[in-house]
Formats: sequence, C-alpha cells, structure tokens
Amino acid sequence: MKYSTGFRNNVIKKVLPPENKSIAEVSKETGVSDRTIRNWLFKLKMIILVHRKGKYPRNKGVLQKRCH
Repeated sequence: MKYSTGFRNNVIKKVLPPENKSIAEVSKETGVSDRTIRNWLFKLKMIILVHRKGKYPRNKGVLQKRCH
C-alpha cells in the first residue's frame, strides 16, 4: 500500500519526541504495520546521517524522494 508523505510524517512524529509512543501502539492506532513504521524510521535515520555527511544537497525535494 502506498501512503502519502504527509501521512507517513504524521505516523513517524508519533514515535518521536515529544509523543514517544511505542511503534506497536502507533501501529494499532493507525493500521500501519509495525514493520512498515520501522522501515520508515530506518530510512529517516539514513537520510539524516547522509545529510549530515554532506553527500546530498540540503534540498527538501531530495529528502522527500529518498523517504519513499
């Protein structure tokens, strides 16, 4: 299933501070599998690490494309 960028961002925000909900809780709340949420978080972490190392330009479009 394909989720919109906005929906994915809202789901990810729920497991990050300040909400800090568990992945299992957010999965039940949203209907998104916990594996999918874990994948989104992993991709986000990779984007942040790559971004910090300066391998990609600081461009919002690039970040959105890499999070799919």
